[in-house]
Amino acid sequence: MILATFRDLELRFLHWINCDLRGEFADGLASFVNNVWPGVAYFLLLFLIALLTKRGRAGFPRVLVTLLLAMGFVHGARDVIWRTMPRLRPGKTFTEAQILRGGIPIETCASHPEMWVEHAYPPTSPSFPSSHTVTGGACAIALSFASPWLGAAGWLYAGLEGWGRLYWGKHWPSDIVGSLVLAALLGLLAWRLSPRVLARLSRRSAPPARPSTSSAVPPG
Repeated sequence: MILATFRDLELRFLHWINCDLRGEFADGLASFVNNVWPGVAYFLLLFLIALLTKRGRAGFPRVLVTLLLAMGFVHGARDVIWRTMPRLRPGKTFTEAQILRGGIPIETCASHPEMWVEHAYPPTSPSFPSSHTVTGGACAIALSFASPWLGAAGWLYAGLEGWGRLYWGKHWPSDIVGSLVLAALLGLLAWRLSPRVLARLSRRSAPPARPSTSSAVPPG
């Protein structure tokens, strides 16, 4: 009963996003933030800005290791969850008769709150977690350790990516919230582990100790 009520609330929220918020600006913004390359360029710019500050340069090795670890953690967790607890995409829970697709039917979505509005074909992979959102979240949490302001800019973009996924009907709202939380928690774990990784890398890159060249003093 509780799960059914929660599902209905999520579907109402999705219908509001998919139908009531539709427009040219929303279409353009959702397309932009769901494109991989603008996101790559945006986060690269933020990391470059971090390098321009004294604090950012001093802590950048740890931030970089945190980013790499966080990326590995979130996508490793994603694969495990997809394999062990796959969740259906929202559109997959409706029959063909319950789906509105195409220009004219979608225009009538306001009068059909019980139907699903399909802007794009749902992916075949499971719904939780969102690859887009956990990737953006991993970048954002790493940036947060370089600069709170850059971190805020990163989280803003990650949130917009999540909104874009909801706008196109790719995920449930709880998928996006859960993906952001997952990225934050695993990013914190990566930050805690990063000094150990840096210490190990430092030991490996250190030159071998030279043998002592001092000659033994002969006995008198």
